[in-house]
Amino acid sequence: QEAREKRLKSTETYDEYPCTIKKETFKLGDELGSVDVLFFCPNEFDKRQSYSAVYYIHGGGWCLGGGNHKLPREICFRTNSIVIYPLYSLAPEAKFPIAIEECYGILCKLEKESSIYNIDFNTLVVGGDSAGGNITIALSILCKQRNGPKFKKQILINPATDVDFNRSSYLKYGMGGYPLTLDSTIHFYNQYLDFEKDRGNILACPLKATKEQLSDFPKTLFILPECDSLADEGLEFYQNLKSVGVQCSCFVYLGATHSFLTYKQLQNTKSSKDAVEKFIDFINK
Repeated sequence: QEAREKRLKSTETYDEYPCTIKKETFKLGDELGSVDVLFFCPNEFDKRQSYSAVYYIHGGGWCLGGGNHKLPREICFRTNSIVIYPLYSLAPEAKFPIAIEECYGILCKLEKESSIYNIDFNTLVVGGDSAGGNITIALSILCKQRNGPKFKKQILINPATDVDFNRSSYLKYGMGGYPLTLDSTIHFYNQYLDFEKDRGNILACPLKATKEQLSDFPKTLFILPECDSLADEGLEFYQNLKSVGVQCSCFVYLGATHSFLTYKQLQNTKSSKDAVEKFIDFINK
């Protein structure tokens, strides 16, 4: 409950990115229950028009996060879009695939009622960081499997894509001194997954997806920090998408660490500012 409240109300105002924040509770049925969703809307909101939309999934190892609203506010302000920010249920109480099913259920409801929310679904961009990047990929796979909502573009920021902890980036950057350690990554996965049962599921570990399962993915932007345990698997997933003809681009930020776009202490660094510019430009084009 405490984590839920922290996500509902950010401790920072970020006055340089004014927008109107609305909360709505989505009822998703008996199995999934209710999920709060934040809508970041332009201040000059006109109910007579439709807006482009960005569906952004926050990170935090499926267990934490969501209380830093700087990025969704900036996206809203600089793209004149409605940013949809689901406060999906957190592990360990909510195990895989509950968060994915919640995010998918919200998407389907939004598509059916897009006119009520003033959303032009033809413009929909989906994105997320870290665990949120993992859920973002899972949504693209799930939408393809179920003939669900279509995304115009996809943004992946240091996404988690596998549970192979022997990659060189884990050995180099996960042994201490960097934000995401190997121990904390294993802890997060153990909270989220029934490890032995779920590690082969492509919704949990999308690097295991086949070429056919990855084909027809939306145009994708990768933003990867060099000094990150997840760097190697992010690059490998980028190569997998390229190999099946998905239009994608990848920017690796030398010296940057995990979640350099979302950690408050790193948001004013040159790397973070440049990555946000790439992010915003990708949405606006």
